[in-house]
Amino acid sequence: MRWGLVFSAALAFVLIIMAVYKPSEPMLTSPADISSLVEIVRADPQLLAEVSRFLSEAGLNITIKTPPKPKPTELSLLVNSSEVVAGGFLEVRGALTSNNRPLVNETVAIFIEGRAAAVVSTDGKGVFKAVVRISVYKPLVNITAVYIPLPGSAYLPSRASVAVRVLYNKSELQISAPEVVLWGSPVEVNISQQPPVARMAIVRIGNGTWSYEVKVELRSRAIVYLPTWNLGPGVYNISVYAPGTGVFAPAYAVGRVKIEALTPQMSLRAPQFIVAGLPVNVEAVLNPPLNFTILLANREFKGAVPLDISTGFVNLVAVSRPKPPFALVSASATVFVINPVQLAVVAVAGLVAYKMTFAQRRGGVKEVAREVLVAVKGRVLPISAKEVVDALAFAFFKAGERAGIRYQRTWTYREYASMVAPYVKSVDCLWRVVHLAEKTLYSTYVPTSVEIRDAWACAEQL
Repeated sequence: MRWGLVFSAALAFVLIIMAVYKPSEPMLTSPADISSLVEIVRADPQLLAEVSRFLSEAGLNITIKTPPKPKPTELSLLVNSSEVVAGGFLEVRGALTSNNRPLVNETVAIFIEGRAAAVVSTDGKGVFKAVVRISVYKPLVNITAVYIPLPGSAYLPSRASVAVRVLYNKSELQISAPEVVLWGSPVEVNISQQPPVARMAIVRIGNGTWSYEVKVELRSRAIVYLPTWNLGPGVYNISVYAPGTGVFAPAYAVGRVKIEALTPQMSLRAPQFIVAGLPVNVEAVLNPPLNFTILLANREFKGAVPLDISTGFVNLVAVSRPKPPFALVSASATVFVINPVQLAVVAVAGLVAYKMTFAQRRGGVKEVAREVLVAVKGRVLPISAKEVVDALAFAFFKAGERAGIRYQRTWTYREYASMVAPYVKSVDCLWRVVHLAEKTLYSTYVPTSVEIRDAWACAEQL
């Protein structure tokens, strides 16, 4: 009874709570970055067109305003002087406006002859200024201010330019170098400069394959020794470049030198025939004595012929290693390699092939002989007549191989001979064998031993 009262009281409490509690209505809130999403859509014309098409197909009445067209901008540029000394400084200033209204905190880049010189920002009045150094050695230099707005900006880019005269002094370089030097000896380069200016000059030697450069302090004269051991023999260009400094313009001069090498004398002697697997006496002489390598079939030769070199002609080459002042030199000889292992394998294979071919030909001749004997079936032939049958069968087999036409018992000897005659080496021999066979097999004529030997000789000539 007591547990029943407790259960009833708990149920009544739950029902009271359910009657009193009223859930609040759901509230729809937009994402915090919805405005950013709209701006992204508006900034991209293709994305805006795609979203508009989707909303139209879905029947949703949502309007996204298209962004306004970017406004044109005006950029002015002034310099504090119409001429400047090379290496000197120049103050540039200007203003960035749009419809006569200043653009604040916008970035403007300053270029001198196409190369960036400064990046500045506009102030509260749309004004910018910068101090740039003129390091271009040209009579007239263009200074350009460029305004390029960020993507999605409401303004169009603009630019302005102004020309400035540059005052500088020209300088001249002259160089002298020997026309030919021996490989390994240095190249002496004499450099003179007018007027004398203290600056670093860059001396370069190269030919498109080998090159290097050195720096030298230059005033009125300088001497540079260029090593050649790290170069190869050939013709090289020498150039000297002195960069501009202060009011003095850059200077440039070129020359040419030929690096020659001495050619050592080399001879090579070797047997005409060498055997794989055996040592070979090869004599190579190099004057003056330098390091060299002997190659056999494009591999280093170490005194014996490798067993994996095939039978045939191969090249034996001796090559020296270049070392200043001596150039690379080589000597070669052609030798015939005999490989016993390879020859044994070839001989066995040839013997097997010959036996197989002989057996096949023998079986083919016997089959033709059976076809030929059909014409005299039932007649007992003497030994001499059988010899004529064998000669005819051999002749028909060889002629058939050449013509690609196999003899059949339904043809007469003359019919088949007419078919294969254009393909044999001797038509006369073919008909002599056929006539002897007809006279022997179609009559009681007994051929002589001379006729039989003549028939076999003719069959061999087909």
